[in-house]
Amino acid sequence: MRTNTSQPLLLLTALLLAAAAARGAGAPWVSGAPDRADPVSYGVGDAVEWTFRADALPPSAAGKKVGWSWTVAGDGPAATGTAPYVAGEPLVVTNVFSAPGFLRASATLVDAERGKPLRVAGGVAAAASGAGADPLSLEQPDEPADFDAFWRAAKAEIEDPALPRGSLAPPSDGAARMMPGFRIASFLVPLGPGRRPAAGWVAWPAAASEGTLPMVVHFGDYGIGPSDFPAADFVRGVLFVCIQPHGFTPDMDRQARIEAYTAISDGATGGAYGFRDAENADPRTCYFRGLVQRALAAIRLGRSLPMWDGEHVRLQGRGQGAFLAVACAAVDGGATELKVSAPWLCGLGLDTSWQPTFQPALRYYDAAVFARRVRCPARIEADLTDTAHAPAAAARLFAALAGPKTLVFRQREGGEAVSTFAAEK
Repeated sequence: MRTNTSQPLLLLTALLLAAAAARGAGAPWVSGAPDRADPVSYGVGDAVEWTFRADALPPSAAGKKVGWSWTVAGDGPAATGTAPYVAGEPLVVTNVFSAPGFLRASATLVDAERGKPLRVAGGVAAAASGAGADPLSLEQPDEPADFDAFWRAAKAEIEDPALPRGSLAPPSDGAARMMPGFRIASFLVPLGPGRRPAAGWVAWPAAASEGTLPMVVHFGDYGIGPSDFPAADFVRGVLFVCIQPHGFTPDMDRQARIEAYTAISDGATGGAYGFRDAENADPRTCYFRGLVQRALAAIRLGRSLPMWDGEHVRLQGRGQGAFLAVACAAVDGGATELKVSAPWLCGLGLDTSWQPTFQPALRYYDAAVFARRVRCPARIEADLTDTAHAPAAAARLFAALAGPKTLVFRQREGGEAVSTFAAEK
C-alpha cells in the first residue's frame, strides 16, 4: 500500500487556515498576563508568574515544529529561555523582583528547528506583559545646585525685549479646508541671530469671543515634527497651540526639512538628535536647551492672543512631548494642568529607557528634576511593555511632582488601565 505523505501536511495547513479565519481580523495569536490583577502590586522579593497562551497556531506554522522563545528584561537581570509548544497548554514564565522597578516578559512562537519567529500579518506571533514592584521607592536623580539659576537665564534669553514678539500668518489652503468653523494660523517667534525660531500653529473656534478660551499647548513626540497643521492632535473648544519642536517654519519644503533634520541628527530622517556626547557635556550646548526655549516662547505667544481666557493653560504631550510639557510647567510656572504619557528623559542613566549616554550635564534636562517644581494637577499615563519609555520613568515623574497627581499604567498604549496611583500633593 502506498502512503500519501502530503495528506497530513495538507490537513495541518487546512486546520491552520481555518483557525486563522475563526480568529477574525486583528485577534492576537499569543496572549499573556501576570498572576495578579494589579500588575504593579508586587514587592521586592515577590515572585511574578506570567502565563502565555496560544490556543491556535498561525498559518506560518504549517509544516514546522513549533516552540516557544521567551525573555524577561527591565529593571533587573535579564533572563531568556525556550520551551516546546504543546497544544492547549500555556507557557509559564517566572521571575523574582530583586529591587524596586519593572519587569517585562515576552513570549514568541518560533520555528523550533531554525529558531525563527513565526510571522503573522503585521509582525510576529508574540505577546508581552509587564509588572512592577514598589515603583514609588525607585531612586531619584540628583539635581545640579544651580539648576534654577540656569533655567532663569535660559528663560530670560527668550524674553529679551529686543526680540520681536512674534507673529501669525495664514495657514496652508489644505489646513484651512481641513478645519471648517475654526481659525487656523501658523506662528513664528524669532529667538535671535543664528537661532531657529519658535514655530508652529494655533487654532480656535471662529465664533469664540475674546477672553473666553482656555489654552491647550500640544508638544509632539521625538522626530522631525509636523510640517502642517496636526489635525490628529487637535483639541476643539480651546485655544490650541501646537509647536514645531525644531523651529522648522511652515514655508520650508520637504527637502529643506529633511536636510535640516539630517544636520541636527547626524543622519537621514530618523536620526538621533540630542545624542551627541560632545554637546551633552555642557548644559549650555545641549540640543534640548533650544528645544525647551522654543517651547517656552510658543507658550508666551499663546498668552498674547486675545481669545485666551487669561487663566487656564494645559500642557500635554507624549514621549519627548511629555518631557517638554513638564519642563515648561516648571520653568514657565503658569500651567494650570499637565497631561502627559510615556514620559522621556526622566531618571536619566537610572533605567532602561532609550536615552542619550548619561553625562552630569544632562541632569539639567531630567524631567524628574523639573517635576519637583510643578505644582499644578497632573495626569501621567504609561505602558508596562514600552521599551523606549520605560515605565520606571513614569513612576519617578509621579513621585517627584509636587502637586495633585494621578499615574495610570496600561499594559500597552491604547489598552485599559491596569493600575492607578493617586496623591493630593
